[in-house]
Amino acid sequence: MLHYATQGAWAVAPQDADRNGIPDLIDASARSWEDVYAREVGQLGYAAPKLTVDATGAISNKFHVYFKDMPYYGYTVPENVDFAPVNGFPSGTASAWIVVENDFAGFPPNDEDVTGLEPVRSGALKVTQAHEFMHALQFNINVYQSGWLMESHATWAEDAVYDGINDWHWYIDRFLVTPSLPVFNRFVYGSAFFQNWLSETYGVDAPRRIWNAARSMSAADAIQTVAFGGSWEPMKTFAVAQATLGISDFTTDKASSILPDPTRLLRATHDSYPVTVSIPDATKQTSNGAPYGLGANYVEFTPGSSSGTLTLTFDGTDGYAWRVYAIVYGAKNGPSTLPMTLDSGSAGSLAVSVIFTGAFCVVVTL
Repeated sequence: MLHYATQGAWAVAPQDADRNGIPDLIDASARSWEDVYAREVGQLGYAAPKLTVDATGAISNKFHVYFKDMPYYGYTVPENVDFAPVNGFPSGTASAWIVVENDFAGFPPNDEDVTGLEPVRSGALKVTQAHEFMHALQFNINVYQSGWLMESHATWAEDAVYDGINDWHWYIDRFLVTPSLPVFNRFVYGSAFFQNWLSETYGVDAPRRIWNAARSMSAADAIQTVAFGGSWEPMKTFAVAQATLGISDFTTDKASSILPDPTRLLRATHDSYPVTVSIPDATKQTSNGAPYGLGANYVEFTPGSSSGTLTLTFDGTDGYAWRVYAIVYGAKNGPSTLPMTLDSGSAGSLAVSVIFTGAFCVVVTL
């Protein structure tokens, strides 16, 4: 059930091109809700939202959506919360209602609303509804789960329902600037990059299976158990995917007008050799950009005026699970990834051919 105003500060965009007496934004909203439900529940297999209870205590099968003027896209409110821990882990379900921005005036453009000035911002509307409805579905799995899992997954749902709108691309740069942190401590909306990589690597059903496991365990444990088979080793592959923007949005899909900048990952760039860099351990008291567990450092090397073979040497602090890669640019077929073999003391070296336009050295802590 859609609740909207046609007058006052909360009035929706007034355009009614088909003259059916209903604002075009509300017509677009109604069509979108059908698409969102069909995709998220019908195709992706999430359980429908928990039914609501009205003021009299009667159960209702109506889902309520409200439109108001506000500085953000939308939000979802849990109610009728049932707390039911699973093996001592905080867990429970809730019904929900949703609030959606009334006209999206002043919000950034996307690949459907290409100017951001369209009288009916259908692109922003669609991804908002896909995002917020996924929250309602999450609430019927475990309303007590982490904000990181909720927001990264709901932002992923925007792309899972409306692949060509790409409004979520605006969040990626803010995600890329903190590669040294564990992925679970990075920008929640931009972490949809991780969720997209996860679903493309382990199947579109992986996020749902992770959520089902998250009834009884943390987001990190659910991902490690369900997707990674109990190991964190796959995170080394994700570290490379960040530098190469290795998800379909940037490899096989139609080119987007919103492109993130992977150089935001860089800790440093060097073009004069030889060069030596020593990075002390980061601690809870002192953060210096050294990678925490499941974090990574990226250092760029460009040829500058040098010629010959580039030799990368690494010696990591003993007692940690280091992984080191060189991502080499310049080949006609795109970047190539070369692993560095490390000895028992976490030391190793790798020679890169002279024929390169640049190389990222990726250091990962598992």
